[in-house]
Amino acid sequence: MSVVKEQIDDLNAKVVITIAQEDYKGSFEEELKKYRQKAQIKGFRKGKTPTSFIKKVYGKQVLSEVVMNKLQEELNKFLTDSELKVLGQPMMDPDQKVYEYEPNELEDYAFNFTIGLVPEFELVDIADSDSFDFHKIKVESKLIDDEIANAQKRFGEMTHPTEGPVDEDVLAFKVAELEGDQVKEDGINASFSMLFNKIKPAAQDVIKKLKTGDEFNYDLYDLAEENDEAYVNKYFLGLEDGQEPGGNTYKITIDQLRRVVPAAIDEPLFAKMFGPDTEIKTEEEARTKMEEEIGKYYESQSDILLFKDVRIKLLADNNFDLPDEFLKSWLKTQKERSEQDNSEEGYKKFQEGLRWSLIQDKVSKKLEIKVEQEEIVNRMRTTIMSYFGNQPVDPQMIQATLERMMQNQDEVNRMYEQIMSEKVFASLKEKLSLNIKEISLDDFKALVEEESKD
Repeated sequence: MSVVKEQIDDLNAKVVITIAQEDYKGSFEEELKKYRQKAQIKGFRKGKTPTSFIKKVYGKQVLSEVVMNKLQEELNKFLTDSELKVLGQPMMDPDQKVYEYEPNELEDYAFNFTIGLVPEFELVDIADSDSFDFHKIKVESKLIDDEIANAQKRFGEMTHPTEGPVDEDVLAFKVAELEGDQVKEDGINASFSMLFNKIKPAAQDVIKKLKTGDEFNYDLYDLAEENDEAYVNKYFLGLEDGQEPGGNTYKITIDQLRRVVPAAIDEPLFAKMFGPDTEIKTEEEARTKMEEEIGKYYESQSDILLFKDVRIKLLADNNFDLPDEFLKSWLKTQKERSEQDNSEEGYKKFQEGLRWSLIQDKVSKKLEIKVEQEEIVNRMRTTIMSYFGNQPVDPQMIQATLERMMQNQDEVNRMYEQIMSEKVFASLKEKLSLNIKEISLDDFKALVEEESKD
C-alpha cells in the first residue's frame, strides 16, 4: 500500500492511495469464508456452499467493501500521521477510474483525492488603540413600573363578575344563527372569547348595559376592531374554508366575564417573582432588584452588538484566502445544504463563518482557552431542562436524553462551538477599550432592529 501527496499550492493538495493485491487479498478471502458460513442457498446445506459459487454471487460486493474499508482506513491514517490541517473532507477526483471489482481478476487499485488545506496566517489581534461602542440602557422608572404591573396581572386572582366589563376583561360569547328574529333550527352555533377593549365602541355601549347570561342580537361582522370577514368566519363562527355563514346578525349570549384582580405588591408577590427563597421584603428592594436584572438582560443584548463589531474588525484585519473551488465542490456533496445555500450568496455566508472559525481558533490558542467535556455535558443538561420550563421532570428521562445527545457528534460539536465562542468573547471583552454610550430602551430597540437588517 502506498500514499503519495502532491502539493498543488498553499491551499490545495492531491493524494493518491494505491491498494495493492497483497494489501486486501487476505481480508477478501476471510470475508468470503464468513459469507460461506452464513449463506443459506437453496440446494446447499448451510456452510457447505462452494466457495466458487459464493464468489460468483457475492464476490463483487465483498471485494468492493473490503477495498473501500482499506481505503478509508489508510486515508484516515494518512491524515492523522501527516497532521495535515484539512477543510471539509477529502474528495475523490471526478475523473477517478471506475473499477469493476472482478473477484477472479484481482488487481491494484489507485484512488485520487483532492484536499483543501487550512490557510497559514498570523493572527492580527485587537490593538490597544482600537475602541468599540458599548450601549448601556437606561433603566427608566416606567420600565420597572410596567414590569411590576405585568407581575401583578400574571400572579393576580381570576374573578368572574357578572356585569360592568372594563378594558382588559375577557368576555366569552356564545353565538347562534338567526332566521328572522328566531334562532334557526340546526343553524350555526359557536363560541369565542375576546378582550373587551377590542370590541368597537358602539358594541361596547350595548354590552355595558348587560350582565352575564344576557342576550342581544348584533351584526357579528361589526363587533370587533380590526377583524375582517375571513377572521370572523374562522374564529368567531368556526367555519371551514368554503362554508357559507348564515347572514350577518346573530344572537349573542354573554356566557362569562373573566377579570384578573392584580396581586398586591407585597412579600407573597415578591416570592412568586423572585423565587420562594428571596430575601426581598419591600417594593423598594424589589425595584432595585428588577433594575439590576433588567440591566443585566440588556447588557447581554449590548454584548451581541459588541461581539458583532469585534467579529467584523477581526475578519477585516485577517483577510486570508481559502481553497474556494474545493470548498464549493465539497459543499455540493453535503445533502443537508439546500439549493439556496449552494448559491453564491450562500457560499459567501459559509466562507465568512469558516474564516471566523479559523480566527477564533487562533484567538483561543493565544489566550489558552479550552472547553472541557464537563462543560458540554452541563450545557446540554441545561438545554434539556429549559424545554420543560419550571415543570418537574424525571431525572432518569433527563439522563437518557442527555446520553442520546452526547452520542450525536454534530450536537456535541455545536455545543462546543457555542461555549468556545462565548469564552473567546468574554476574554476579548475584558481587554477591549469601550466607549460607554447611554441609550434609552426605545432607541436601543431601534438600533438592534437596524443592525439586524445587515
